[in-house]
Amino acid sequence: MRVTGATQGPTPDVGDLAKEAVAARGAPACIAASAAQPSTARAAGCILSFETVTPKACVFGNKDAGRSIALFGDSHADHWSTPLIEAAEKNDTKVVTWLKSGCRASRVTVWATKLKRNYTECDQWRAQSIRQIIAARPNLVVISEIALDSLDKMSAGTQAPVSQDAEGAPACTRRSPRSARPGLKVAVIRDVPFSDDHVDTCVSRALWRGEKPSLCDQKRTEAANDANAAVERSIVRAVPGASYIDMTNQFCDARTCHVFINGKIAYRDQHHLATPFAETLEPAVERALF
Repeated sequence: MRVTGATQGPTPDVGDLAKEAVAARGAPACIAASAAQPSTARAAGCILSFETVTPKACVFGNKDAGRSIALFGDSHADHWSTPLIEAAEKNDTKVVTWLKSGCRASRVTVWATKLKRNYTECDQWRAQSIRQIIAARPNLVVISEIALDSLDKMSAGTQAPVSQDAEGAPACTRRSPRSARPGLKVAVIRDVPFSDDHVDTCVSRALWRGEKPSLCDQKRTEAANDANAAVERSIVRAVPGASYIDMTNQFCDARTCHVFINGKIAYRDQHHLATPFAETLEPAVERALF
């Protein structure tokens, strides 16, 4: 298993304004279609609603495969399901998902803005899911979840309490089913950068006007909290059998986090990967996890 680092940036734009201007005539429809395409797990109905507390384990790939990977977390785990399942199929590995909307894998009670209260259904689902994952004995548990600072940005202007980083960081050590069953390997994928604007709308507008999608890019210092990630990385690496996977270099260079990469929109909103772009990350996911 490899830990990737944020060393090189992606290619941000198609790079030719003339081509962008021609393509812009159909840009809104193309961007909308890209943003609307569901992940592999979501298309299969495997992302549970806010109110559901009973876990739903979905199996992808060869059900008789000798190797298995559990994907566990919220919608920020789900948007990795497409490249992970593709990589698993190439490596004769089945993927079993435990996914729930707005429910972080960390054992920290969160506020559900949609419900306007503490998300107790998440706590119930998480506890049951961890027991099921332990019983399933996968070769690897892959975890990803929305970062606390991104959660706070989303909750700005609401009555949601501010998340405490000090509370969230130790949760990295508690989030893993490994603590209840020694020997279970865990890989934590760092959360993706957060955009202040809805990327699909911003990029469509830019292309329609014949402008570069890079107008929608964010400063790395604003989009990716590297300081918090460093704390998370150190905590995860201190846990035997746990690894930290940092894919930030797929979105950001040293200064900028890009939203239109190699001709594809990277996000479907402010913080979820667009599925067509997520598909292009399959080689990076395979290198990191297989």
